[in-house]
Amino acid sequence: MGTRITRKDADRALQSYCALSGQPYGHYKAGEYEDGHLATIRNGLAIDYNPTYGGCIIERIAHDGGTWVSQPYSRERKTPREMVEYISGLCAGYSDYKESPR
Repeated sequence: MGTRITRKDADRALQSYCALSGQPYGHYKAGEYEDGHLATIRNGLAIDYNPTYGGCIIERIAHDGGTWVSQPYSRERKTPREMVEYISGLCAGYSDYKESPR
């Protein structure tokens, strides 16, 4: 029987990718508000999870409060397990790129 993979695992994988690539991790801070908007980190990457619509997607938060987002990596939602595998591939590809001679 396989190990259960949850949204938290996808969040941790995205945090690892952000640390590796130097991009900000722009998580949504549940219950925290700034100027009436949900508190976020501008230009950060975040996991949007909604099981009703098919699972996880990576979003770039392009505006304070998370009111404007883009999906720079894919517009296709994935299960948490698929998202962890996808992000692992991003990390491997980024590591190979950084190590390649130019």
